[in-house]
Amino acid sequence: MRNLIIICLAVFIAVILCSCGGGGGSSSSGNNNNNGGNNSNIPVTIGYGNTPGNIMNYGRAAEADGWIYYSYEWFAFPEGLYKVRTGDSEQNRIKIFNKNAAQISLVGDYIYCNAGNRIWRMKTDGTNAKEFSNNTGGNYMQVVDGWIYYSVTTNAYIHKITINGNNEQIVVPEKTVGNFTVKDDWIYYLGADSYVYKRDLNGNNKSLLFDKQVRQDICLNGEYIYYEDSSHKFNRRKIDGTGIEQQITIDSVNWYNIDDDWLYYYNSKDIYRIKMDGTGKQLVYTSSTYFPDITIVSHYIYLHRAFDDQDYILKMNKDGSDPVKIKAD
Repeated sequence: MRNLIIICLAVFIAVILCSCGGGGGSSSSGNNNNNGGNNSNIPVTIGYGNTPGNIMNYGRAAEADGWIYYSYEWFAFPEGLYKVRTGDSEQNRIKIFNKNAAQISLVGDYIYCNAGNRIWRMKTDGTNAKEFSNNTGGNYMQVVDGWIYYSVTTNAYIHKITINGNNEQIVVPEKTVGNFTVKDDWIYYLGADSYVYKRDLNGNNKSLLFDKQVRQDICLNGEYIYYEDSSHKFNRRKIDGTGIEQQITIDSVNWYNIDDDWLYYYNSKDIYRIKMDGTGKQLVYTSSTYFPDITIVSHYIYLHRAFDDQDYILKMNKDGSDPVKIKAD
């Protein structure tokens, strides 16, 4: 009888040990599959984190999943990155990061941005904030199909690095001027000679897009590239460089953004919009002050100011109605 009891106890202990070992292995496998607590292997999301027009305008606002994320000018104080539900009052906004941010891109559950001239990544609630890349920069940073593209401050070369912060590579090994745009399998940029070039995303097959110098801001939308000429007139050409140049407005364009079929632009201190075929010109907003950007998200225009001790954002509908001043706090 005693031998039978001993055998039963031995079997019981063996079952318990196997059960514990199997549970531990299963738990470990689950953590690896869902990245529980490990943010180093974020799945790639195909698409763009912000629009090319917004990135060109420093990307201080972006929208995803019913939330608008925005920040203030570099020198605005106090600093902060905020989020608010689309259509909600600014009184209900939530501060998620204690630095001013630019080039905000929203991809999956993460925010990527340039803060303090460094690239940062964090969850959309501001947690798990991480700084990565050894280079200073993040100028015109954009997140496309699992890669972060940005211009380095020291030499204006364009680099790319994965959204997990590794495998950094030089895509454009020459000085660039102003912004750039990644589209399909190409990167489009202004060389130091003010001509528009493109390369493949491995940095090879450089080619001149068209034989004309342009100012420092180019924007790709649909099948066209948009740009200002030396007299500040606004034009477009086919992205492949074919066809004739088309002038959209004879106004002097100081700053601009593109939203659907509308071109929004500054002429002096006033903001206008005009259809891409050059018709339907409308005055959007008349201002006594100058704002150095036009950022468009959801149904709104965001204008940023941080000069003469005036740190605020002016938010309005796309037609210029209902302007609201949002002070830093």
